[in-house]
Amino acid sequence: MDENHLRTNDLKNVALAIYRERRKDYPTLPKDKADIHEAVKEMKMETNKFENFLLINDVESGIIIFSCTANLECLCNDVPDVFVDGTFKCCPRYFFQMYTLHGCKDGNYVPLVYALLPGKSEECYTNMWNFIFQLCEQRNLVLKPQSIHIDFEQAMHNVILRMLPGSKIDCCRFHLGQNWWRKIQDLGLSTEYKEKTCEIGKWLSSFFGLPYLSPDQIEDCFVDDIMTESPTDSRCIKFADYVLETYISPESRYPPSFWAATPTANFKRTNNGPESFHAHFNEQFYSKHPNMFIYVDVVKKIQATTYIKIRSMDTPAAVRRWEKEKTDYLMEKHGMYLRGEISRHDYIKTVAYKFCARTDL
Repeated sequence: MDENHLRTNDLKNVALAIYRERRKDYPTLPKDKADIHEAVKEMKMETNKFENFLLINDVESGIIIFSCTANLECLCNDVPDVFVDGTFKCCPRYFFQMYTLHGCKDGNYVPLVYALLPGKSEECYTNMWNFIFQLCEQRNLVLKPQSIHIDFEQAMHNVILRMLPGSKIDCCRFHLGQNWWRKIQDLGLSTEYKEKTCEIGKWLSSFFGLPYLSPDQIEDCFVDDIMTESPTDSRCIKFADYVLETYISPESRYPPSFWAATPTANFKRTNNGPESFHAHFNEQFYSKHPNMFIYVDVVKKIQATTYIKIRSMDTPAAVRRWEKEKTDYLMEKHGMYLRGEISRHDYIKTVAYKFCARTDL
């Protein structure tokens, strides 16, 4: 096709044609789980720096892990924060999800470990972490991050609490808001929540300011501030009970120490970095479950950029303007609260409007 006649709509067709031609160069596709492990074993698994990239290929557990020594050294020695996140999209056939471990330092996120998992059970996650610990120990490395950032998946929480007791768990604030939004929907309060000027809407919105208090203030704020203005609607009482029992009481599944913190200049409480990576990663494929050969090509290409990112981690990442504006706003309002210029209740209501749940997902 003459490139002078190409239009935007033709670009995808050209890319698809190239993709189909590349597929012809791959070996016969695996037909079952056993074939997958055998095929991976036969593949060339070196990075562009000649490091072995296939570190675990375990048939019994059904887990495959891609990483390399440089990545593990960075994971154990260079990054204070580790972000753990999974994606179900564009995971190779015969696997349930791809879990990634990202390191973060000074706003720089770098993918360091890719784990293909057969499920999402506690046993599966235990096996994954056992393998990662073994890989580190084999290289005389100690994996003990200051903080582990995860979403609200109970099985992963249980495993991290047991296997990384010295690391602080920080839960994603965005996912917290989405959990609360789903409960609001389940209770039939969507219209009221979106209508921020009505009594119920204002009351529901105030909950979304709680993550910006210190954990030891959450219960008092819930009882003394939020519940003193609780509407008489039974649906509101059910929502309050849900939040109290799941996120606030001392015996709750996700206590405030997991998700609440006072804002700081380098405040980070979301998995935006890893989730942005997964979104970009998924765009590399033209089918939901790419074959293993194509998948490996993609992760090896990403690894080439990972080496560069590791070398650049000591340079603080540029802060996007909208992120700085949000952080500055939080710091300003929190300072006003500390100085007694606004009450605790007014503080959470003020910041809640700026950090409300996404209702368009």
